[in-house]
Amino acid sequence: MNLPETIQVYNEETVYNKRGKPPCIRLAKSRIEFSCEAVKLLGLKKEDKISFYTDLKDKEIIFFGKSKNGLSLRQAAELKSGVRLQVCCRPLVIKLLSHLGLNNNKTFRISNETTDFYGEKLWFILKDKVHRPIQWRKKA
Repeated sequence: MNLPETIQVYNEETVYNKRGKPPCIRLAKSRIEFSCEAVKLLGLKKEDKISFYTDLKDKEIIFFGKSKNGLSLRQAAELKSGVRLQVCCRPLVIKLLSHLGLNNNKTFRISNETTDFYGEKLWFILKDKVHRPIQWRKKA
C-alpha cells in the first residue's frame, strides 16, 4: 500500500514488545552502541570484533559483521534487560554518519536479516530505518 509520508502506521513492524524497545544501533558522538535487544538478536558478546563496510555507490546502507580484524565490542552498561555493547571510535562514527548524509547522532532499527556482501553474510543499517519513538501527546 502506497501511503503518503504524513500517515503513521501502527502494526507489528512499528509497535514493539511491551517495553517498547526495538533492537537498535546508535551512532553517537564517539561511539556506536548496540541496544540490549540488538545484542540478544544478533548474538553479540563482549570482546566480539565488528567491522563496518560502506559502498560509495550506495549512500543508503552500511554493512557490518563479525570479523577477526574488527573493532572490539566493549560493555557499555549492564541492565536488567541485558548488556549494552559499544565500539568507541569517533572518526568511524563521523565517517559512517557522513556516508549516510547525516551530521547528527542517530538511532537506527535493525533486524538479524543478513545480506550477501562479496561472499560474506553481513547485517546492515538502512538510512530509512531511523528510529523515531512514539511520542504521545501530553495533557495540558
